[in-house]
Amino acid sequence: MAQHIDPMREYADARRVVLQLDVRRPPRPLPERVCLTTDDLYDPDFGPDDLIARIAEGPGTAV
Repeated sequence: MAQHIDPMREYADARRVVLQLDVRRPPRPLPERVCLTTDDLYDPDFGPDDLIARIAEGPGTAV
C-alpha cells in the first residue's frame, strides 16, 4: 500500500484546496512542493510540529 502513496502529490492536492479556501485574511505563502517521504508519514515521532517545520523549509531534496 505504501508504494501507492505519493507524498508530493498529496501535498500538491492539499495545497490546492487550502489556496482555494475563502478566508478573511490572506494565507501565509505555501511552497509549491516540500520534501516528504512515506517514511516521514509513517514515523510515529514525526508529528504536526515536524510537518509544519518541513513545510516552512520549502522545497528540498528528498532523502
